[in-house]
Amino acid sequence: PLRVRSVALEVPPGWPAAEPTETIPPEGESLAEGQLQRWSFAVVPSLEAAPSRPYFLLRPRQGDLYDWSAVPPEVRGEPFAPPPLTAALVLELPAPINHEAPEGESGQGESLELDLTREVVHRFNDQAVGEIRRPLRVVPTLEVLAEPDLLVWRQGGRSSTAANHPTETLQVRLSNPRSEVQRGRLMVHWEPQGGAGGADPSRGSLPPLPFEVAGGAQLALAVDLTPLRGLAPGSYRLRVEAEAEGGRRSSHAYPLVDYPHIRATPLPVEAAVGLRIADLELPELKRLGYVRGAADRVPEALERVGLPVEVLKAESLSTGDLSVYDVIVIGSRAYETDPELRAANGRLLDWARRGGRLVVQFQQYAFVEGGFAPYSLTIARPHDRVTDEASAVDVLEPDAPHFHQPNEISARDWGGWVQERGLYFAHTWDETFTPLLSLPGPAGESLHGGLLEAPLGDGSYLYTGLAFFRQLPAGNVGATRLFLNLLTDPR
Repeated sequence: PLRVRSVALEVPPGWPAAEPTETIPPEGESLAEGQLQRWSFAVVPSLEAAPSRPYFLLRPRQGDLYDWSAVPPEVRGEPFAPPPLTAALVLELPAPINHEAPEGESGQGESLELDLTREVVHRFNDQAVGEIRRPLRVVPTLEVLAEPDLLVWRQGGRSSTAANHPTETLQVRLSNPRSEVQRGRLMVHWEPQGGAGGADPSRGSLPPLPFEVAGGAQLALAVDLTPLRGLAPGSYRLRVEAEAEGGRRSSHAYPLVDYPHIRATPLPVEAAVGLRIADLELPELKRLGYVRGAADRVPEALERVGLPVEVLKAESLSTGDLSVYDVIVIGSRAYETDPELRAANGRLLDWARRGGRLVVQFQQYAFVEGGFAPYSLTIARPHDRVTDEASAVDVLEPDAPHFHQPNEISARDWGGWVQERGLYFAHTWDETFTPLLSLPGPAGESLHGGLLEAPLGDGSYLYTGLAFFRQLPAGNVGATRLFLNLLTDPR
């Protein structure tokens, strides 16, 4: 038998104390062997309770480092923060009887007291998986998600030779986890960053937009943003905030990082959009074809700055009219992931020989083994790679048009790169190729295979291992300026 001295819920500060509402069966002196007893509690979270988030994200990161200064020492280094609700049990096991005690002694030992703490979880049954336990978490009264997370505008507004794009649409999604309707207003604030100057960004602040979200529902809002004339090149920030009735403000979404092998964990995402005002000149292009590579977001980055991008599907590659394109760009690792591209490679090379411009971003060994380049080209094993994103860059052909038209490339354009300079550089190549850059290798050697240019019939061919697939989606202005230069035939 087991004696239950107490069962209580431990709640965070500010939450009403939770008292048992029901005990099944009613509390008795003790629980017999095999007997089950349940305690029911009604718990009301505080409306001021902060939404659950990893303890190491309570404060913004300092670069790539977590700020743990507000975290108690006993929590630091733990995989998860303490749960919001725990059950505290005080139990007593009666002392066992020692039947071999000497005559005259009772043989009754001391009882054993157990203090147990258990996390409160949501437990349910899945017919395929079995019992599943989910951690309890506090959700906000309203979640706000803004997309895209980055915008790049040309200084003075967005334009291209094909069309003008005076506005950008910001998609905002409001999620209401409560049962009742929520009404309020949505606000977008402009904030300069990094010493950005020029025109006053507050002139572009949008008037509040009213909203109404049904209980348990989502609401999608499209917010049109018009570039402000006179903004100086630099970094700005658009912060989105929802104010519900009663003055409660929300500016984050909390999607779950949820996999079978780990605890479901909310990841706070601020409803904020990075805005780069960039000094960019666009090449004279009417149509740009793009073959998407693995996890490739470069086409969207090119569209953001105003280029007329068309992602090429299988039908376009195999039978489409390629003559309508001024340049075709192959995304990183596309020869590895796209069988239609491999089959259409001959068509692309013939198109380039008739005057087209073919730009191939980094590929892996399948590219070399398939002989897809128009001239001999190899990649070393292990491949040549420059992981120092701030490494020195020497221009081998300073008079080459790619470094002057339409954007003048200078030392500042090599600053602010992320994660690496490049990878899968060409290791050896036919003399028809001209290397344009030199970067330092890990052993101090000079690597010249990061940017190769070659004539091809009446057109041209370029292979680059530079990590544009990382730089352009990250809004790297210098890398974007260089990539725009590479899109035109230098002859």
